[in-house]
Amino acid sequence: AQSQASHDQRLDLLEARAVIAEPRPECDLIARGVLDGQRFSALFADNTYRDSNGVRHSAAAIRDAAQIGDNSLTFTCTPVGSGARLALDVAQ
Repeated sequence: AQSQASHDQRLDLLEARAVIAEPRPECDLIARGVLDGQRFSALFADNTYRDSNGVRHSAAAIRDAAQIGDNSLTFTCTPVGSGARLALDVAQ
């Protein structure tokens, strides 16, 4: 089993790659899964996660929520420009 520190390091790397803009953007980071028994999807931008309802969540809040009970989130770096469509179901 992987340690929490290992998970945090991988998520730190994904978040760092998602904020790179120069020389060109690297990826759009999305989080999808289940929080409190409800489907959840969010796009990482401006160092926060914006969910499909437009609510912004800090990275720490998302990480903490993913650890509670039966909650489960998958974080994925997607091709640049596809994150909003995949996470928020909107064209960008």
